Amino acid sequence: MFSVKYPAAFLLMAFLIIPDNVFAAVLNDLYRPILPQKMFLYSGKTRLLSTDEDGIHGLDPFGKFDSRPLTVDTTNRLSASIMDNWEISFSSSEYLPAHYSRKTYSTNSSLNITQEYDLDSFRDYSIGSRVRVNNCLELFGSVGARWGKTNWDLYSSTTTRFAHILSRYSYADLGARYLSDGGNNDPGKNLSLVFRPLLCPGQVNVETGISADRGTIDREYYYYTNGGGSTFYYEFDHRLKPSFNTYARIRTGVGGDMEMGSGIKFRTPLIYRYTYKLKTVSTGLMSSVSGEYSQFNDFTVPLDMVYRNSERFETRISADTRVTVQRLKYRSGATTGVITGYPQKDLTALSSNPRADFFYLLGDCTAAKREKFDLIARPGLAKGQLLLNAGSEMDLAAIMRDTDHDTLNLIDPYSVFSGPLDYFSPGNEQYAFFLGNTSNYAANVLPQNYWKYYFGGRYGLSKGEEIRVNMGFSSPSSLEHYTLNDLKKRWYRFCPGYFYEFGYDMRLSDRASFSVRSRYVPEYATFLIIEGDQRQYSSLTEYLDVALSLDIQF
Repeated sequence: MFSVKYPAAFLLMAFLIIPDNVFAAVLNDLYRPILPQKMFLYSGKTRLLSTDEDGIHGLDPFGKFDSRPLTVDTTNRLSASIMDNWEISFSSSEYLPAHYSRKTYSTNSSLNITQEYDLDSFRDYSIGSRVRVNNCLELFGSVGARWGKTNWDLYSSTTTRFAHILSRYSYADLGARYLSDGGNNDPGKNLSLVFRPLLCPGQVNVETGISADRGTIDREYYYYTNGGGSTFYYEFDHRLKPSFNTYARIRTGVGGDMEMGSGIKFRTPLIYRYTYKLKTVSTGLMSSVSGEYSQFNDFTVPLDMVYRNSERFETRISADTRVTVQRLKYRSGATTGVITGYPQKDLTALSSNPRADFFYLLGDCTAAKREKFDLIARPGLAKGQLLLNAGSEMDLAAIMRDTDHDTLNLIDPYSVFSGPLDYFSPGNEQYAFFLGNTSNYAANVLPQNYWKYYFGGRYGLSKGEEIRVNMGFSSPSSLEHYTLNDLKKRWYRFCPGYFYEFGYDMRLSDRASFSVRSRYVPEYATFLIIEGDQRQYSSLTEYLDVALSLDIQF
């Protein structure tokens, strides 16, 4: 593994040693072929995620806590060609109903609080269409909706809570893809068969599009808390206002075996509104916190390069650089007439995620020929071939805060719509673990300033059968979060950890393939400090993520 300290010298050297280009890519290589007329393609995946979490609250009256979530979700997609060069697809993703508990113990190891979670439903449905106008142009579009319902109960000696949490999210996109003619369209050999042929000199690939989304999260009805002789009810409301993303990317062949690409992505102002209310039933007094996050001047510039100096060695380098301005306006109120407006919080964020990947192929498959299904499914290695890979990725973020208005980190409003249990979505290695259900709080923040190394390989056992193994290391990182519910700061520290990935692919027939993917994290530790709280919370978590996939063309 090496790092490129002098990119200009590296590119000059690359041009000097690149051999003449032999092959060129076609649309089928980049975007999967349109199905032949009256043909269907089914793609299905079942994913199981098992998590084991143990934590410590750190001070009386609470001691340790633990949870063992187990979730299963299925994804299905059916694609069909209704006429020449026109394909439609229907997709669905659902989580199976699930139940688990988070148990919290006192310092003398007696059970103190039990939080019960029921995943009633989480569904994501979409419909898409692709039209291949000719051999150079493709138009595409899709619309979809996602919604979920979870139940949360908390039991202790003094309180009982009950809440149904509903989330709704809708999205749509529309775009076009263009690829100029490259001349010689021979599929080539070795890496051109395992991945795809690169763009030849002067060949241009352009993709542009626009997408839109919106979302809400709330409770189905008020829920009650009985404690201290009083009864309370809570209400919260999340609103992600409609916003649009526009983008344009261009790639071109440079020299003989190099591709370079860039572009721009712009998001219209994002507005995320949050309201939280608490009412004491006996007195009628009510307090509330409301806030509005907005992000504007949001631009992202992607850069990527693929360099294949031979049909055995390939280097990929990429980095998406983003700049955005975020603002938070918030206030608290009460029925007593006291309304507090807090100083506006501003920040400018500049971030980049450089990544480098290296591949080396051992063995030869010069005589191998790719059928159309090889483009639809996963191209396999020939018997005895070994594809080695290594790489690293980083997140580099500079948060420039308005120091007069305290601190704040960049939010990620989409995290609350990505899974069925709100923030409590194990498996992402960066999530809030204190309350389990954090719908009471505004959207999560983005992890920042971390890096990962990974390496592994794929080996062809026989024709149409292969295995893959990868392992990696993730660095420590930290995070600062300001929550609107209790108007407090939270400091997170994530410790370094390892991860392992295993896979198996098998071609069942000339029109069907099966694969297994798994990811195992032995343990990773998270620490949390809350402003004004003397306790330090810690969590030690491990998880196993297994997915089974099947592709059938008929």
